Amino acid sequence: SASKCGDTFTLPDDSVLLWWNLTLQELRLSAPLTVLPLVSIKQTIQILKEKAFDQAPVVDEAG
Repeated sequence: SASKCGDTFTLPDDSVLLWWNLTLQELRLSAPLTVLPLVSIKQTIQILKEKAFDQAPVVDEAG
């Protein structure tokens, strides 16, 4: 079962939320795939195919 949070978002029961109180650092997520604005569309598509991604944020040197 689930509990309702507001009118639009439903949360699973606490027993499913083992990660709920962890920080993002504790999750040890890998760095996201990003591309620089200088990368061509062709290169970007090749990278996405190689990495099996369907999207990636475009970020400049400042992030």
